[in-house]
Amino acid sequence: GWSEKIRIVEELFSKKAGPPFLYNDVLFIVPSSRLRRTYGRLFLDIMERTRRSHALVPPEVQTLHLFLQRLSAKAGGPALIDENGRLVLLEGIVKSCITGKAAFGNAPDILAPSLSAAIADMIEELSASGISPERLAGAAALSDVSDKPQVKLLIEAYSAYERILAARGLADPAGMLSHLADRFDPSWLSSYSTIIIDGLHDASELQVRLLRKIAG
Repeated sequence: GWSEKIRIVEELFSKKAGPPFLYNDVLFIVPSSRLRRTYGRLFLDIMERTRRSHALVPPEVQTLHLFLQRLSAKAGGPALIDENGRLVLLEGIVKSCITGKAAFGNAPDILAPSLSAAIADMIEELSASGISPERLAGAAALSDVSDKPQVKLLIEAYSAYERILAARGLADPAGMLSHLADRFDPSWLSSYSTIIIDGLHDASELQVRLLRKIAG
């Protein structure tokens, strides 16, 4: 709860008997920009109440998303494709895949936007679960839906999406996380004496895998 957050910050601040009040070796990883801003105000409030001063270098507070992007840069990983770029890319892929296919009618320009949104959601779930296009194709081949046009479209679009990202030196969030988890180096965190992971109640399998390495 909030009282526990206050207790943790007060305990951190109490470790320095006097100025300079430098706490930039402490990192808080939080789920949202809103909580990031809230912590910023909390640091000032506690310093004012306990030290009668605002003269401090506060702990670093990063959202999980931005923190992982920074780690990816350290790891020399691929650039992260932005969400708009991802949707535009998938719409173009889906349009190309359904053009000339009788199962999808003769108006790909009209159908592609709605289909691509659904495909984007499915690819995000598959990628976050570590299921590659090849694994998906193998599972589909053993099922009774392998001949369904929608299944074939998903496999074809997912494969094309992965190829294009690789050719452009890009990754989606799941690809970035997988790259980080496979190459994680504890030395990336050597500038921090303390890391506090707060409020992350809903994390993907890949995020949990990486957070465990950070916690370790």
